[in-house]
Amino acid sequence: MNIRSWRYKDIDEIVDMMVDFSREESKCDLLNGNLNRSRNITTGIITHLHNGSIELLVAEENDRLAGYTLLNRDHPEYTKALVIEEIFTKPQYRRRGIARRLTESAIEYAKKNRIKELYTEVRERNIANTKNNQKLGFTIKARDRRGDSYYLLFRKYIDTARLIEEVDQ
Repeated sequence: MNIRSWRYKDIDEIVDMMVDFSREESKCDLLNGNLNRSRNITTGIITHLHNGSIELLVAEENDRLAGYTLLNRDHPEYTKALVIEEIFTKPQYRRRGIARRLTESAIEYAKKNRIKELYTEVRERNIANTKNNQKLGFTIKARDRRGDSYYLLFRKYIDTARLIEEVDQ
């Protein structure tokens, strides 16, 4: 299993995964019944990637994409934090620790970029992701109800002062 930054050749498959993620999460606002949704999503993602506001990391196994995580560096509510907006693993690759590896890679990304806080939101019923976040040092900051679902907001603090010491040694 390899975790790496996205490449242009990955974008169509990443967008397909984003559409699948949206269906699973019932995020109808993203899909919006638009027949050109893939083109619209692709254009938006590439624009944000070029301006540096987001980063996409992909999980790759045997030269095939198995999942991705979307990291937001420019979230309006968490201006000095990194927000893990989405983590998705294709169904045939689940239960192999890929989401955990993607989350660990997001943590490493934050450390390398000296970002002090990470946030992610998970549906409360997603027990695997909830446990994964807690094992990786995230704490629950808030619980919010939207419609029929409850969401947990997780936060992880990174001691950047210690990181600077480690880099200087």
